[in-house]
Amino acid sequence: MQLNFRIGPVTIAIVANNPPTMWPQHLYDEFKSTDHNTTADLTIEVQSQKLSEATGKKILASMDDNWRIYSIDHGIGAGYQFEILDKSFFQPRLIARFNADWSSAKVWCYEPDQRKTIFKHNWNVGEVCEPLVIWWLTHWAARKNIGILVHSASVIFETKHGQKAFVFAGHSGAGKTTLSRLCLNQKSATVLNDERIFIWKQDPNWFVSGTPWPGMLGEATQATALLKRIFFLKKGPINRTLPLGTSSPVSMLLSEMFLPLWDEASMRGSVQLAAEISSRFPVCRLEFLKHPSVVNYLNSLSTGTEGYLSFLMLTHQCLI
Repeated sequence: MQLNFRIGPVTIAIVANNPPTMWPQHLYDEFKSTDHNTTADLTIEVQSQKLSEATGKKILASMDDNWRIYSIDHGIGAGYQFEILDKSFFQPRLIARFNADWSSAKVWCYEPDQRKTIFKHNWNVGEVCEPLVIWWLTHWAARKNIGILVHSASVIFETKHGQKAFVFAGHSGAGKTTLSRLCLNQKSATVLNDERIFIWKQDPNWFVSGTPWPGMLGEATQATALLKRIFFLKKGPINRTLPLGTSSPVSMLLSEMFLPLWDEASMRGSVQLAAEISSRFPVCRLEFLKHPSVVNYLNSLSTGTEGYLSFLMLTHQCLI
């Protein structure tokens, strides 16, 4: 069987002998694609046979007790092995072997316990895709100079010039979920995601797409719109937009991006993409009230009717 999913311009195919358990899953079902003619950017083959040992295994990077990545030779040439660790027993719960160009991966699912890791035949879409596809997309899109995965919310607003997407970035607690919840079910607004979004380019335009990995809101939309502006959030006494001041928009954007720390070329690509986005679009601060009035305020910004935009243009902190 094969399941295809689409995130913006990216197609991921999952191939397996056995159907997944717990399907359909609400979030991934939203991103399911019926187009089987498009070549997948990543094909994941869920394995039903036990893993054989790779040769030439050399660790490239690791993060605490969360994951490890190795360079390997797995019989069909050079490749990479990701091991995603169970947070209770610190044994692999999933092992993925990628080919050299990161276009395909063979995946083994496991049931860790205190003594050993037990191979299992059953699988579900969520355990295969998260965080494996998040890491793959972070690395692959930067290396291909396509886009970035950002720890941000995004909302699409309807304007007379079509749909435009605002991106709302900020540290945990800054208000991404709060703002997304205020925009939810509003006629003029569509919430893409309150936690993880994909910003990507197709020259000469930049777009924002939802992903199936939301935050506390638990809602995600497979939709795409042209990028309009990027805001860094702060809860405040009124709804207002402010320049960044002395803060660098590139460094602020990088601080909210998922970064491929294990690969130098992809890291360079991530920095270049952040610089390109920051030079093309307004990057500002948004103070907002925890009140539905913020939706009207954002609507006025999306249509260009809010007078404060003229001040921002004069400061040269935002490039309209």
